[in-house]
Amino acid sequence: MKPLIRFVNHASVIIEYNKIKLMSDPWLFGTAFNEGWSLLCETTFSLNEFNQITHIWFSHEHPDHFSPNVLKSIPEDVRKRITIVYQKTNDNKILEFCKKLDFQILELSNLEPCLLTEDFEIIIGQVPYYDSWLLVKVEDKKVLNINDCVIEDRRIASKIFDITGKVDVLMTQFSYAEWIGIPEDKTLRINAAQEKLNEVENQINLFKPKYTIPFASMVYFSHIENSYMNDSINTVQDAYNTIKKTLSSPIILFPGEEWEIDSFYNSEKSLKNYQLVYNLDDKIYNSTQQKFDVNELKSLSNKYIRKTFKRNNKLLMIFLSYIPYIGLSPLTIYLTDLNQKLIFDFINGLKVCFDEKDCDVEMDSDSLAFIFKFDWGLDTLTVNGRLRSTNEGRKKMIKIFSTGPLNNMGKKFGFSLLIDLQFCIQIFKRIFIKKVGA
Repeated sequence: MKPLIRFVNHASVIIEYNKIKLMSDPWLFGTAFNEGWSLLCETTFSLNEFNQITHIWFSHEHPDHFSPNVLKSIPEDVRKRITIVYQKTNDNKILEFCKKLDFQILELSNLEPCLLTEDFEIIIGQVPYYDSWLLVKVEDKKVLNINDCVIEDRRIASKIFDITGKVDVLMTQFSYAEWIGIPEDKTLRINAAQEKLNEVENQINLFKPKYTIPFASMVYFSHIENSYMNDSINTVQDAYNTIKKTLSSPIILFPGEEWEIDSFYNSEKSLKNYQLVYNLDDKIYNSTQQKFDVNELKSLSNKYIRKTFKRNNKLLMIFLSYIPYIGLSPLTIYLTDLNQKLIFDFINGLKVCFDEKDCDVEMDSDSLAFIFKFDWGLDTLTVNGRLRSTNEGRKKMIKIFSTGPLNNMGKKFGFSLLIDLQFCIQIFKRIFIKKVGA
C-alpha cells in the first residue's frame, strides 16, 4: 500500500499508511470564533468513520483546528481507541480535556521524533505563540503539514528546513485569516491576500515539494458584522494558479477526495466543485442573538479584572495603567448594538464614557462580553473581524487585553516574562510594528 492522503475539510486531512490513519485538526461542522467563521463546503466525513481513525493531531488550540463539539460527538467507545497527539505546552489543558473524554494521549516535545509504527514517523515543531507544524515520514516520503503557521520570518523558516529538508508533499494555508481593516479598506485586504499567495510561493521555494496541497482556508467570514471581509479572500483557484507558477505540482482535493502520493491526479473536477461553493451571496450569515446591557458588562469586567490580577503581577499592571502610549492606557469602546460609549482600564473598570473624542474601537456587546468571559476572547475578536478600529486603536486594544491570551498559553504578565526573549520580541512586533492588514 502506498501512502494515501484523504481531504476531510478545511485543515483536516487523513494520512493513511498500513495500520495508521492519522487525522489532523477535525472541524467538521458548526461555526468557529464566536459565530464569525463557517466552513465553505459541507463535510462528507461522518462521525461513524472515526472508528477507522487511529490518531488525531491538533496543530493548535484555535477552534477551526481544535473543535470540542466534534470531539464530544465521537461515540464514546470509539474515543477509547483513538490516540490524541499534541505538542507539550505549559498549561496542558488540551490533553486534559481529551483525557476526560477517554481518548488515549501522546504528548510530544518540540522536534521529538516519534514512531507510531516502525514505518510511520512523526515530528511536531513549534512556532512562536502556540501553533505547530507536523512532519510525517512514511516509506521514503515526507509530508509537511504547515497549516496556518506564521513562518514569514526567515530565521524561523530556516530552522524548520534544518529539520525537514526537502519534502515530497507540502500542505499550507493560502488566504488571510484575521481582521483586515474596515469595509472601506479593501486595498488592505487585496494586499493581504496577495501576501498569503507570496508566502505559499516562498514556502515552495524553501521546501521544494514535488506536490503542494492548498488547504486550511476553506472558510468564509460568516457574521453580518464581518461579511465584508470576504471581498478579497483567495479562492482555491487562486492558490492553484500560484502553485502552477512554481516547480511544484498542485493537488486540489475537495472534501471526501483522496490521493495516493506519487500517483497521477487531475485537479480539474475538484476546481469546478470549488467554483460552485464560492458564491458567497448564497451563504448563511449569523447575527448576534444575545445583547448585554451596561450593568451586565460591568459585572463581567469586574470579574475579569479580579481574575487577571489574581493570575498576573497586579502592581505592575496598575503602574502601567498610569503610563500613556506605551502602557495599559484606557480603551474607549463604542458598542454598536447599544449605541453606547464606554471606557475601560484596570484601575476604574468599565464606565460610561462622556468624552467627545472618537472611540478607539467599535464592536457589539456580545464581542466585549466574550473578551471578558474567555482568556482567548481577544484572539477570537482579532481573527473573526467583528470590530472596527484604526491601527492605533488596535494597538491599544491588544495591549490592555493581552493578559488573557498570555494566560491562555500558560504564561503570566510580569517581569518573569522578560526571560522569554523570543516570545517578547513576537509580542512587541504584534503590538508596535504590525499594522492592520500587514
